[in-house]
Amino acid sequence: MNRFALAAAATIAATASAQAGGLDRSGQSILALFDAPDTGAATLSWVNPSVTGSDTAAPTGATYDVGNSYSQVSLSFANEINDRVSYAVIVDQPFGADIFYNATPQTSLLGGTKADLGAEAVTVLGKYQFSDRVSAYGGVRVQRAGGEVALNGQAYAQAIGTALEGRGIGTAGPNAADLLTPNGAGFTGYDVQIDESWGAGLVIGAAYEIPEIALRLAVTYNSKVTHSGDSVERFSVAALGDGAPLAGQYSFQTPQSINIDFQTGINPKTLVLASLRWTEWGDFDVVPQNLNADLANIDDVYRWSVGVARRFSDEFVGLASVTYEKDNGSATVSPLGPTDGQIGVNLGARYDRGNLAVSGGINYTEVGDAFAGVGGNPVALFSDNSVVGVGFKVAYKF
Repeated sequence: MNRFALAAAATIAATASAQAGGLDRSGQSILALFDAPDTGAATLSWVNPSVTGSDTAAPTGATYDVGNSYSQVSLSFANEINDRVSYAVIVDQPFGADIFYNATPQTSLLGGTKADLGAEAVTVLGKYQFSDRVSAYGGVRVQRAGGEVALNGQAYAQAIGTALEGRGIGTAGPNAADLLTPNGAGFTGYDVQIDESWGAGLVIGAAYEIPEIALRLAVTYNSKVTHSGDSVERFSVAALGDGAPLAGQYSFQTPQSINIDFQTGINPKTLVLASLRWTEWGDFDVVPQNLNADLANIDDVYRWSVGVARRFSDEFVGLASVTYEKDNGSATVSPLGPTDGQIGVNLGARYDRGNLAVSGGINYTEVGDAFAGVGGNPVALFSDNSVVGVGFKVAYKF
């Protein structure tokens, strides 16, 4: 039954993370560590969000379709050194954002605002089997992250312009204003290019298993990963367009998280799976040097998943699961992630043929309504939105 249990868990991994809270994408799964020795796997998923909204106040009734589709790739290889020691190498894309407000900045509250952020990670894990039931594992995650963020539209023009004047950078004067807004021209927007940088963190966990009934409880801690490097910022001016590039420095930490993965057989052909992921987005701050304000304002996320897998034949396994994130009930959310909470359904299947296993699935998620806010003020409402994701996975035991 243990082989069946692993097959079902792998099918979930191909599709269940189609859309997650904050900037979460892959879910940072380490379940490849429990694959049969000498197994390699590759997963490709495609996600198509439909995230639409409109301005809530004058001067316009601008509408937005902000969610761009994206693809995800992950690779893994697991093997053993001896009966007690095994290892896995996992490559994934744990975090990202692809948001663009498709309206004219001068005639909308958020038009031109965008985020194009990404992260790639390589995780190397080792596992020690104390007995057939108890194991501990740990390793290092090396991660690269960077991208671009732009804050545009009338809401940001007012908020950032006011903040600059509060720091003595007004529309006229003998200081930095001469670089940003000369000749009294009004501030209209902001853009920052964040150079890619590398960081490293730790992964630590333990598992309890009863192989006879395919039971496994695995608890994994993922540490923060610190990134720092150079940035280039531009403040735009109505009469002059983009201002001169301002060199700066940045430093941020991708969030720490805890994954809890559980499975157990309830009869020889049926398996129940459940998982919980907590991600501490509340401590995720991105503060470019010249803007001196946080680009990210994201609440912590708790993501639940419950599923049932059924073996219909020696070769074929089917699976259905539900994922859920409770909304935080915030008055406003960041325009770079204008949703709050979600519930989704995953359907998947796996076909085994000799040493080859092929999995696929589809995910449909309804995302919660939210007000996108600037400076704590709601400026656009996003409602009745959804996400569709499809995943495909190939695993081979060499």
